[in-house]
Amino acid sequence: MFQLMQSFQKNDGKSIPFLSEPDSIKDKIYVANRGINEYLSLLAGRDARKLSDGVIPTGRYSADYALASAIEAILSIADFNGDGRINAKDNVLSGIIDFTDPTKLNPDSIMANIAALKNDTAKIAALNNLLDKSEELLAKSDKAIELFLNGALGKSDTAGGVKCDSLDTNCLKAKAALPAGQEKVGDSAIGQVKKFIQDAGSQVIIYKVFDKIDNDGDGCTDEELLDGIDNDGDGKTDEDSRGAPDTAGNVNYRADKDAADNDGDGKSDAQDTDEAQFHTRYEASFTALQLVLHPERKGEIFWADSGSGLVDTRRQVILVDSSVSPPGKDTVGTFDLCKGPVKGFKKGK
Repeated sequence: MFQLMQSFQKNDGKSIPFLSEPDSIKDKIYVANRGINEYLSLLAGRDARKLSDGVIPTGRYSADYALASAIEAILSIADFNGDGRINAKDNVLSGIIDFTDPTKLNPDSIMANIAALKNDTAKIAALNNLLDKSEELLAKSDKAIELFLNGALGKSDTAGGVKCDSLDTNCLKAKAALPAGQEKVGDSAIGQVKKFIQDAGSQVIIYKVFDKIDNDGDGCTDEELLDGIDNDGDGKTDEDSRGAPDTAGNVNYRADKDAADNDGDGKSDAQDTDEAQFHTRYEASFTALQLVLHPERKGEIFWADSGSGLVDTRRQVILVDSSVSPPGKDTVGTFDLCKGPVKGFKKGK
């Protein structure tokens, strides 16, 4: 485990450890780490329930468990179909997402290709599964990292650096694995791993496709289309969508026939004639006259007819998260078709 940690440290940042390896190598490491975690998680669970007899103290295995969990988390991202193995069957998102280049693991780069999903249900399911899994893995990795810091390194992730007892070989090995001249665990490979996982998934959860959930927290559900246009005018493109604007191949194209409560008013489809505006406004923006008069409004659905012309119905909602201290604030852009109460932060659950 400590040798693996050093391999993270020596990485020059041009690729993510292990993900750039051939599938056969990734699979061996993935399976091995899952085996390690299967047993070490039992020890961690026993200690958490205060059932340990103390024969094997937390510090003896916490570093191994933390790193194995982090490595499993990274490689799980490559296991697109979730069958526990990494092989050719996991290439379903090839060409849409490239996890071998850390510079591309951000919302803008990843979502630049999301329109290529079109209405491929297999790829959409794989993307949604990946984004769900990344959140779970991040939480799991966080717990392992906390165990690592509070166990082997004795809560030493501070400006004071790592302090080890001269007889604590586990701590000394962990300290030796830190970069030369650095004494803080926060600068270590574990921190890098955490950032990779965050960039790869947790920040782009808003790009799930047709899951009947308000992923971006604007009060609408699956309001956009995969067309490379910022349909709702919130500054993001193709997020929280219901697929590509293909009326023949996309059964969810019509918002009043997709079995989702798109405007958040508690009603859907036959009970809510207002939802038809999601696609009627979209289609109206592509008429020959509108393309001549207002080509910049193509695909935008936040323009409403006021009788004297179209008006911009966007507004901003200030959200306060009282569960944190000090309370957090976030500004969410929304518009008139989003009738439901805005819940949560736009990058939250």
